[in-house]
Amino acid sequence: MECILCKTTENIIKFNGLNICISCKELSVKENHRIENIHMHEYVAPTEVLPNLYIGSINSSVSEEKLRNLRINKIIIAGKFINKYMHEGFEYLELLIDDSLEQDMSYFFDISSKFIAENNTGNTLVYCYSGISRSATIVINYLMKIGMPYDDAYTLLKSKKNNICPNTNFVNQLKNQ
Repeated sequence: MECILCKTTENIIKFNGLNICISCKELSVKENHRIENIHMHEYVAPTEVLPNLYIGSINSSVSEEKLRNLRINKIIIAGKFINKYMHEGFEYLELLIDDSLEQDMSYFFDISSKFIAENNTGNTLVYCYSGISRSATIVINYLMKIGMPYDDAYTLLKSKKNNICPNTNFVNQLKNQ
């Protein structure tokens, strides 16, 4: 058995039918997160935004085989306390981001854009829990970094994945950079 959050095999307990280590459970309680909302996921294909860039939800990261079939070799995880399906041979960038009106995303803009831009050998997947706000903000930022104005970047991403909806705080940060 391993922890569904950190993948350790030490000090595992059952919590709401899920395997989680004592450390992650305590941290979750301390940080006021709700572990009971964590569950196992079935694969859902990510959405291609550009020939080298995909966006998705946690469900997009479940299948190593399907990620490899899409030539994805770099993955950005945008969120705290998200199940991580870490597969060997992939390069990961984990951004500990809350989907909140207080979160400062600007710190992550250059880091994430550089991570995407430096992928010359495959494709990059950006995902958060639902693939709606945090990952959309990271992708829109990248589109802006490669020369698109905010409105064009948002419109392009919305045309590819119609359920995106960055929170108002994130939109303001994108527009003010």
